[in-house]
Amino acid sequence: MAGKAGQTEHATLALFVSLDGVGMSLINGQYTEVAFASLSSAPTTWDVFVKGKWKPLKMELAAWLEDKWRNGKMQADFKDYVEADLKDMQMTKPYRGELRRTHRPAISFQYRTSESHTAVFANVHRLQIDNQLPDAYFPCVWYPALVPKHKKAQVKPFLMLTMLRTQVPESNTDNIKYLKLLVQEFNISLDVGFILSVYNIFVHLQKEVKESIQIQNDLDIVKQSLKEMLKVQAAKSVHRTVFEYLHLSPLKMCVSFSLSGNAHTSSLQEHSLLNSDIVRFFYDIVGVTLTELREVELRLAFFERKNVTLSMDQLMSRAQAHYTSQIIQQGYVLILGLDVLGNPYGLIKDFSKGLGDLFYEPVVGSIEAPGEFTERLFVGVESLLGHTVGGTAGSLSRITASLGRALAFMTFDDDYKAKRRQRLRQRPKNLPQSLVLAGKTFAMGMVLGVSGVVASPARGASESGAEGFFKGVGKGLLGLVTKPMAGVMDMFSMSLDGIRRVCIHTLCTKQ
Repeated sequence: MAGKAGQTEHATLALFVSLDGVGMSLINGQYTEVAFASLSSAPTTWDVFVKGKWKPLKMELAAWLEDKWRNGKMQADFKDYVEADLKDMQMTKPYRGELRRTHRPAISFQYRTSESHTAVFANVHRLQIDNQLPDAYFPCVWYPALVPKHKKAQVKPFLMLTMLRTQVPESNTDNIKYLKLLVQEFNISLDVGFILSVYNIFVHLQKEVKESIQIQNDLDIVKQSLKEMLKVQAAKSVHRTVFEYLHLSPLKMCVSFSLSGNAHTSSLQEHSLLNSDIVRFFYDIVGVTLTELREVELRLAFFERKNVTLSMDQLMSRAQAHYTSQIIQQGYVLILGLDVLGNPYGLIKDFSKGLGDLFYEPVVGSIEAPGEFTERLFVGVESLLGHTVGGTAGSLSRITASLGRALAFMTFDDDYKAKRRQRLRQRPKNLPQSLVLAGKTFAMGMVLGVSGVVASPARGASESGAEGFFKGVGKGLLGLVTKPMAGVMDMFSMSLDGIRRVCIHTLCTKQ
């Protein structure tokens, strides 16, 4: 509709932009890379028209044809297995039919304007932001959600924008006939260390205005006459726009947040309150443990307006109020998603999904074919058991992980915490590897707890003399209790998490 309306008049300007990929690094004053943002394209797909429908080629064959096409080959032959004419886009082996190549660039932008119409179409295929800090708590900050295998054919760009604008010069008014913004599901993972590191880069860009200058500016405004103020307001008359149809898509995001992470800053100083050892102790143990969020799902409803006249400020304030109210309404999701509580919201969601499959799968099987009822019933039972066992194991894993995190902070040993964090980031491929890694983690806690009784005083004496020696004695004795206990909690956490991932992998494979 928008495309046809934009072509009713002769275009005075048409602009088409397509980029295969864009990357940008964020570097602080110490020349440390903090973040890397990338816009990337989708893998090119090849289809062949067989028996009246398009059939996607296998990944290996599609990649081979793409390599030939990019190197300018007009003919693609491989022994007696593959024969394809890339000039006329025809294939004879292993299938006979017309070929189709589909390429989805990272950014696709079209702009067309005429005397009274303007049309804009923009697509962003994939946006990803990586945490590049050497001790990143969450390696990936922002990335689109993974698409299930059974939905791969329906892959869509992460962001799609369509706008059709008409302007009547005689009345000097803008009319947005159609504006639609679609955003696909995404994941966002933030930790305090990354936030402070990014803030430290941009805080210097804002110029500080002296207080005396601010007072003088306020006095100048007070001294203005009423006529002068009316003239200023008339000059700043609000430009209103008529929106016939405006739609901002619903947002579905998976949020993770942690107060952990080290800030890499050049001049930013922490708040003086946090410099207190006692306050820092309770901040690390209580704060980090109680505010850890992992994969909490938030759903925000769409924002839509029809036949309204608004200024841009009014539109932004109403959209902001809408999404703010949506977040407040889902506050219970954030509370029930805390790791220290075992994320009961996720557990209920998993159980509901399994229970739904138990009733849904047999009904679908009976509709498709009478003989598939029993098979689909087994699928539903397996889904219920998998989601129940996996959800329960995941919930218990989060609770034990929170206890292990609190015990690790009580050791006051930065080296131990770094080794523990590095080991917890490992993702074994199967359950036996998860159990082996859990056993190694427990052994590490026992060994470091016993060896710390000797190593901590020696390290403290070499760094700070007698004072460091007695501090090391305290750390060693405290670690003798806390490190083995943290190892036990981590062992249970990693074992239960392995069970959860096995259940998820089994269910995904069945689907």
